[in-house]
Amino acid sequence: MPIRVSQEVYEHLQELRGKGQSYGDTLRVGIDIQETNLQPLQQRINSLELENLELAELVERRTIRCPCYVCNELLTVESEQAKEVCREALRGRLRHSTCKG
Repeated sequence: MPIRVSQEVYEHLQELRGKGQSYGDTLRVGIDIQETNLQPLQQRINSLELENLELAELVERRTIRCPCYVCNELLTVESEQAKEVCREALRGRLRHSTCKG
């Protein structure tokens, strides 16, 4: 299968071939090096993705959103005292439009 490479790469391949290394050997070494270098990087990416998900979940668990009593826009509340104030203020006031009561 023919492949295209730059003149510089071609000349380097010719040098290696002159030293007894086949194109296949060169490709196998290159692939092994690439896989070896990419494995720790991929593991770190996977780790960061998990950390990001865990952080987002923790933030979501620690906060609630409730409307501001002045402008009615949602605000994020983190402290337990503020959460309880929001819960008490909203208790009995919000319901689904389909709920009877």
